[in-house]
Amino acid sequence: MSHRRARAALMVPILTALALLTACGGSAGGDHGTDDNAGPIRGADTPDTETDDKAEEADAPEATTTEDEDGIERPEIVLPDDMVNIFEDTETGDPEKDAILADLQRRTNSVDMAVSLGDPYHEAISFYSYGDAWEAAEEYVRSASTSGEEGRTWAGTVIYYDFEVTIPDRGDPMVEYCSDRTDSHTKDLATGELLTAEDGSQHVGSQRRARVWVRESESHAGVWQVAGMAEPDTEEDARCQR
Repeated sequence: MSHRRARAALMVPILTALALLTACGGSAGGDHGTDDNAGPIRGADTPDTETDDKAEEADAPEATTTEDEDGIERPEIVLPDDMVNIFEDTETGDPEKDAILADLQRRTNSVDMAVSLGDPYHEAISFYSYGDAWEAAEEYVRSASTSGEEGRTWAGTVIYYDFEVTIPDRGDPMVEYCSDRTDSHTKDLATGELLTAEDGSQHVGSQRRARVWVRESESHAGVWQVAGMAEPDTEEDARCQR
């Protein structure tokens, strides 16, 4: 059984933090053992990707790798001091579920780091993303890096909570979770200025419920990659109110 994945929707954890960028969306096919329809969401402009991507990728600096306690050589991920992601209650007591949640955190941080650097080809993105999710992440970071005069990022705090991991007998594991972007704002990379919402306070719809599918990496044993994400659902978002 299959669903259409929203390529831009794969970036739900961070797109709203860049809410001043204009809307985009798209979809791609995939098989995760469930039926869901995916569609566009609010996000960043997606420029034409068929340019000099390979040349730019060749010029991108290599990521530093570090050996984690599990013995896996992973890209080093360092966020700016003013970009904070908080992940609540991510230890379930189940080793496989805990490993999935740990890599989901790394994947989220890897994309945010790439946004802060304006580097859509950072090695950490491909390490924790697969297929359309990888492409969507690159498109998202590229869009942020070409917004404004010298690109845009975000600053503040995003909280992730209420994680639920489902590991089926067949198909890819699924993770559901909430994110709260109330205390995050778009930041201009050229000036360092924070660009707040029109009301000068919090983002509209800042608390969201996400559902993602993950797969184990074929090239790095023990690493879980984000492979797809379901369409945002406002009714599901209501579960995230605190």
